[in-house]
Formats: sequence, structure tokens, C-alpha cells
Amino acid sequence: MTKKAPKSRKSRDRFEEIRDEILRGTGMMVEEARYDIKLVAEQVAGNSEQISEIKEELSKLSGIADMMRYELKLKTDSVELMTLSRRVTMLEKKLAHRK
Repeated sequence: MTKKAPKSRKSRDRFEEIRDEILRGTGMMVEEARYDIKLVAEQVAGNSEQISEIKEELSKLSGIADMMRYELKLKTDSVELMTLSRRVTMLEKKLAHRK
């Protein structure tokens, strides 16, 4: 019986040693995972800010495009009006010569 006591004590010590190693390793993995999660969260927050800025810029650009379309339409209408005015003037001159 005296021989069994040292063996079981040795086994118990080895078991505790292995358990401690597993706990340390697990703790390190948990800390690494927390760090990685924190990095990902920071990147997501940064991306959200960038997306908001891009949306604002798109909104501004959309407003500018709408304004340009309106101005182009006005110019087109103006050109058409000028062309029509010239045609009327030419017709009036032709009619004046016929009389």
C-alpha cells in the first residue's frame, strides 16, 4: 500500500499540471479571441462611418445632378425657342417680300 500512495500522488500532480496547462492555454485563446473581436468591432464602426459619409456625398451629388438636368432642360428649351424665333423671323421676311 505504501507504493500506491506515491503513484496516486504522482498521477494527481500530473493531472493538476495538465489541467493548469489547459486552463492557461484556454485563457490565452479567450484573450486572443476578445482582441480579435475588438478589432473587428472597431473596423465595423469605421466602415459604418465611411458608409454614412458616402451616403451624404451621394445625396449631394444627386442634388447636383438634378440641378444640372434642370439647367440643361432650360438651355434646351432656350435653344428650341431661339431656333423657333429664327424660323418665324425668316417666314415673316419671306411673307413681307411676297406682298
